[in-house]
Amino acid sequence: MTQETLLAETYLGNIGESDELAQRVSKSQKDSLCLAVTIGRSDRAKGRILTQTTSGQKVGIVKGRDWLLRDGDVLAIKENRLVLVSIQSQIVIALKIDQHEHNDPTALIRLGHVLGNRHWPVIIQAQTLYIELVAEAALIESTLKETAARLNIKGLQIEQVQKSAQDALDFHTDSAHHH
Repeated sequence: MTQETLLAETYLGNIGESDELAQRVSKSQKDSLCLAVTIGRSDRAKGRILTQTTSGQKVGIVKGRDWLLRDGDVLAIKENRLVLVSIQSQIVIALKIDQHEHNDPTALIRLGHVLGNRHWPVIIQAQTLYIELVAEAALIESTLKETAARLNIKGLQIEQVQKSAQDALDFHTDSAHHH
């Protein structure tokens, strides 16, 4: 027997913005009437999302494409059941340059040029350049290391960083470079 896909089409709100909804979700969880699903960051804008709970129950989310699902969003399905949406955490490359190193500004600009040529989306926050993982992390890291060595850039610190759904970086806004 194939399990039916439950359809969630009615947006109720976000548990972080409504105490009443958070209490309703909590009660629904106790009564086993709340399905928890986790979706990828890239799926947030889609109009139709097929996902499943950890127990394997298939859930279809139907919504407008003009808004993004957020961590903590709640949708209703039939039989007074709820769907609680979680957004996967995000892995990014964090690039810092030791401020005590005296690097040639032209070399740093050339490093930026290499990143731009690869069309890797970047965001700069508080002396850290974050790179979206649109390619394999190993490829990005090796490209950075090879470029830094070739340009004689000293003090380059490269690490993979995990950002929670709340702290995730949105590379597709005006503050990000993309085509």
